[in-house]
Amino acid sequence: MNLDSLNKWLTLVANLGVLIGIIFISQEISQSNRIAERDGRTELVNQEYDLQSSFSGNSAFAALMVKLSDKDAVLSPLEQFQAESFAQQLILRIANLNISFETGFLSGVPLQRQIAGVILNIERIPGIAPYVAAQMRRLGLDQEGVSPVYDTLMQAVENVD
Repeated sequence: MNLDSLNKWLTLVANLGVLIGIIFISQEISQSNRIAERDGRTELVNQEYDLQSSFSGNSAFAALMVKLSDKDAVLSPLEQFQAESFAQQLILRIANLNISFETGFLSGVPLQRQIAGVILNIERIPGIAPYVAAQMRRLGLDQEGVSPVYDTLMQAVENVD
């Protein structure tokens, strides 16, 4: 075996080592992406859980939600403030979903499920719809085409019976 042949074998082994390293790194990146996606989706579910827990954990808030189940409810100034705060929570939840959509983290069926959760809250509590619509108008999110996520929410708010 001459020096040229040995050099070719060493080059082949080195190239195989590089290839194996690239495969290993791509597997590590893929695993990290799956972990990040899992953590992000878990965080979205936890946000929804916290929102739902706020209904039952505070009797005054729960009473307001029951009152808002009538879309024509007459609210005191304190209740109006609480309703505006709750509407802002829903808008922030949608903003989080929109960021996840725009960054490519959430799309398709998982995105639709998360949006459906927010819309379900609005449908269960139709009296909150005017407050959500007002918040969206104040933030300029009521214009069609701002984002498909906001468009879906605005359609749901407008269709509350």
